[in-house]
Amino acid sequence: MTEVVQAPDLQALIATIADVKGWVSRLGDPSRLAGDPASLRRLSISHRETAASLRTLTRLGFHDAQSVTQWGAWEGTAANSFSAYWTEFANRVEDLASRHDQMASALSGVAAEAERLNADLLSVHEALSRWLSLAAQSALTIDPGQVGRGPPTIAPGVGQAPGRAPRGRERESR
Repeated sequence: MTEVVQAPDLQALIATIADVKGWVSRLGDPSRLAGDPASLRRLSISHRETAASLRTLTRLGFHDAQSVTQWGAWEGTAANSFSAYWTEFANRVEDLASRHDQMASALSGVAAEAERLNADLLSVHEALSRWLSLAAQSALTIDPGQVGRGPPTIAPGVGQAPGRAPRGRERESR
């Protein structure tokens, strides 16, 4: 004789997966768990714009400093010291601009990775939801005499479209 029962292992699995899904849901929107790619990209753009602004200001200032010290408007040790100071200053600002470029590149990479991870997380979250929905509707057929002798089998008709008979069997109504 065969009876339809819920397998304890399936019940435990359903509960565990439901707990994991609930835990993930409490963390926030699954499509942004690894970060907000749009915000990361905006931050990256901001760093690139900062680097460009620093370079522009340095170029303009360097041009003005050269026009005063190298074209005869100002001479002597003070002019030479100012020129050396401005050159060192320009080099430091260029170093800072380069660091902003590096940060922008890193943020762009993080945004791309966050986008990929978020897509994966959302896909897993949706798959868990679908599985839980199907598992809650499923019933397993276990022959009490066969317990411990092999895996339980799915009850006839579980997972079948309405009105369709399981493969290899005729419709129950016939």
